[in-house]
Amino acid sequence: MSEQPAAVAPILHVDMDAFYASVTQRDRPDLAQVPMWVGGAERGVVLSANYRAREYGVRGGMSVAAARRLCPAGVGVPGDFASYSEASRQVREILQTFSAKVQMASIDEAYLELPSGPRAVPAAEVGARIRAIVFDELQLTCSVGIGPNRLIAKMAANAAKPDGLREIAADGVIEFLHPLPVEALVGVGESAAAKLHRLGVTTIGDLAQLPAMELRHAFGPHAGLGLRALAWGKGGQAEFHGPGSRGVGCQLTVYRDLATVQDLHAVLLRVITKVGSRMRAADVLGRRLTVGLRYADFTSASTSATLSMPTDVTQELYQVARALCAKLRGGRLGIRRVGVRVTELSDRSRIAIQPRLDEPERGWSDLDRVGDQLILRFGRGKVERAVLTKAAGVAGSELPDRSLDWR
Repeated sequence: MSEQPAAVAPILHVDMDAFYASVTQRDRPDLAQVPMWVGGAERGVVLSANYRAREYGVRGGMSVAAARRLCPAGVGVPGDFASYSEASRQVREILQTFSAKVQMASIDEAYLELPSGPRAVPAAEVGARIRAIVFDELQLTCSVGIGPNRLIAKMAANAAKPDGLREIAADGVIEFLHPLPVEALVGVGESAAAKLHRLGVTTIGDLAQLPAMELRHAFGPHAGLGLRALAWGKGGQAEFHGPGSRGVGCQLTVYRDLATVQDLHAVLLRVITKVGSRMRAADVLGRRLTVGLRYADFTSASTSATLSMPTDVTQELYQVARALCAKLRGGRLGIRRVGVRVTELSDRSRIAIQPRLDEPERGWSDLDRVGDQLILRFGRGKVERAVLTKAAGVAGSELPDRSLDWR
């Protein structure tokens, strides 16, 4: 009996749409309806342009002077790299919900390797969940490409832009790749594309059929053969070195140190609520919970506990987190950051939850899911637990947004 070939682990490429511009106009809604770019008003280089500015031909990498000629009414704004770095960290945290093998290719792009096998969640479903969570939590859009290697995953994401998802199966790579213009091939820049055009190459298919000798003569022995391999969809096989752990995490920094246990519990509940919501959106349960505190003197401490059963129920996570906080702080207050991370994740479909004998017909889990549905319908911040509305001094809805720093 012959052995079946091992299933190829699907690769996801997550690419944030017009990242710098999108973060900027999220934080400044007045810019959302006008053509704008990040990189200065009159001088410098355009780092990113929103899609209204792109309609005029404004692109990242061009000079601001050129952008101004193309779009005289465009608004140029300076970059806010603290906000971009923060958003990038939040995206990475979301991606680590789905895979331990996550590598950021840049501040706004990442690759994930997903588990393969008959019981694995379909890659397209994972991609759809990622896009939904990123938009719900960060009010940013991303495009997701799925393929058998990094090259195809990235090109699929490029084809899906903006705000889309595209999956290319291993047996559909050539059909997807070869009709595309050669300049769309990752690794072919303007200079290489111009040289290929002079050789009569206009599509990736043309490049794939170009004799190897001609490619070596035009580009050198290594670069020429490399281009040929890319044209046949071979590339991007890099390993995920030193993968982290799969987990769902969130931390919140307050600009006024927490001076009472009640304040600490309010912030802890807000963080746990975010973690539980994200777990349910990803359809995962977790078994190990870690709480980390950072104090006013910038020292930090953390501790963990293993739960008796995997869960995504906010109240169950909160009770364990409260106990960990009490153990961790030892009566100490003056806390400026609270973080929670849930690990040892399992897909909900693989876990059989044994109900307790004293469990009511309707409980905290049902309340969580109703809350998730209300948030989905009315928006985050419109629905929250009553106890948090009473904690306006630290973590409630009356606190100005600038007093909270989500990490």
